[in-house]
Amino acid sequence: MKHSRPASVGRSRRTVAALVAAVALAAVAGCGSSRDYTVPDSLCGVPVHSADLAPLLPDGGTLKQDRYPSEPGAPRCTVLVDDSQVMRFSGDFAEPETDPFKVNEAGLLDQGHPEQVEHVGKRATLTDHGALAVTDCTHQGKRKQYVVELDLATDTPGKTADRRSAALTLFRSYFAHAAQKQGCW
Repeated sequence: MKHSRPASVGRSRRTVAALVAAVALAAVAGCGSSRDYTVPDSLCGVPVHSADLAPLLPDGGTLKQDRYPSEPGAPRCTVLVDDSQVMRFSGDFAEPETDPFKVNEAGLLDQGHPEQVEHVGKRATLTDHGALAVTDCTHQGKRKQYVVELDLATDTPGKTADRRSAALTLFRSYFAHAAQKQGCW
């Protein structure tokens, strides 16, 4: 005698098999992201530790650094991953009576939750998507302030507290080396 299964049992097994396959596919897709580029140990000529830079870089295939035209002593650099901007650094000399934080107040507010931080130049502010720091400097024989700004264009890492911590670590190192390169320290 031939035993037959109800049609609903066959459909249930197919449904379970389809769900298992979908979960497995989702797991593989989630693990498929990777960083196929080498994390550099400098940002447009300014030395940094690649371990300090890595947390702020998204997965992708290529990393490119572009220096864009600026005045001497005012370096500009954009970091791109897969041709999308990830971050931008800029340096400028300002007159001693200029308050760079007042000049950049709207931008700092737009970057989210500015707060003053220590151990970066003479004065520094950290935001959710960047930083700004200043130190006294002599440039071309005149008293100046050297101002460096970091703009982060991505939410990497995804948790704001992690991103702020990583940005501060990188910015401290970058700022010190950039200021030294300009003869400020």
